[in-house]
Amino acid sequence: MEPIKFISPSKFAYWEKCPIKAIYGKTYTDLTFFPKHPDADLGTILHYFLEKKKELQIKSINDFEEIWLEKIIRLEKEYLNNKLQKVYYPIKWHAKYFSVKKILLRNEILKHKNPPKSAKKAKGEITEKWIDDGEDIGGIPDKFILNDSGKIIKIIDYKTGNIFEFINKKKVLKETYVKQLLLYAYIIKSKQNEYPICYIQDLHGNNHEVKIDENLLNETYARAVELKNKINKAIQTRNYEPLANPDFNNCHNCEYRPVCSAYKNNFINNFENKKVDVFGEIIDIKGSEKIEIKLKITEKELVLKGILSQENVSIGDNVYIYNLFCPDGASSILYAIKETLIRNE
Repeated sequence: MEPIKFISPSKFAYWEKCPIKAIYGKTYTDLTFFPKHPDADLGTILHYFLEKKKELQIKSINDFEEIWLEKIIRLEKEYLNNKLQKVYYPIKWHAKYFSVKKILLRNEILKHKNPPKSAKKAKGEITEKWIDDGEDIGGIPDKFILNDSGKIIKIIDYKTGNIFEFINKKKVLKETYVKQLLLYAYIIKSKQNEYPICYIQDLHGNNHEVKIDENLLNETYARAVELKNKINKAIQTRNYEPLANPDFNNCHNCEYRPVCSAYKNNFINNFENKKVDVFGEIIDIKGSEKIEIKLKITEKELVLKGILSQENVSIGDNVYIYNLFCPDGASSILYAIKETLIRNE
């Protein structure tokens, strides 16, 4: 495996919480273990409109609806042809606030259909351009604003979901996003010796400034470099397991659970939460359209209800079953949900 050349500002906070995700991301680039929630794909479409709004030349509701429908239909065809993703078809039934986000996006796009001349910059805007510091940090912000001299004076990054969190009962911008923008600012400062103003733009078109705190910025940059070195050392020695940080907040929705031994050692057959993953031997199967499986695990026997019959399982199989609903920790009856998947050992 090749070493990591740059730490991405958009991935930094996630990789720092559990660095082995960087390894899995490189190893399983073309594999998907669980269905991807449509919120992610909807976000990609929203980003497309925001980043390309000048090129798209959307001047009316009909213009917007035509391009929107084309994008959604294309995505839904991909979902229907994908065994994992078809559980989220149609997208509008499953993506959070689908209609609201569409309306907000349409309003934002049409608001700028005839921008006043005074709003235009001499050097204009640049969207989705790669930037790096030449050594450790590199990524692609959504938009730059340049002044007459061609210097980057603003960075704008679009976020299509909730951009706030509560810390000590105070509503603040999410730390993940703040770190991302600070690392972008660091890169720009290394090129032009001047910080840009950094904004997160929401779907209402509102810009939320990320203030440049140099102490926090330098600390974040130092931690990013440390993270890069830590990951690359593991790649060099091929000793990846110490990178794992098995913690419930890191693990319970991680897409790499089926290949992570640290996760399996700590959280398989753990019934402390409503959504659980289990491993055991199938000792009985009943039913036809939706089957009932009796599973023997270390401590007890479980009855799993509502499993889809097309799952290729037999009595005697040792299986991992992901994403089951657990009514309470003492329950011996678990229920399949939309995202339930079975994988043989």
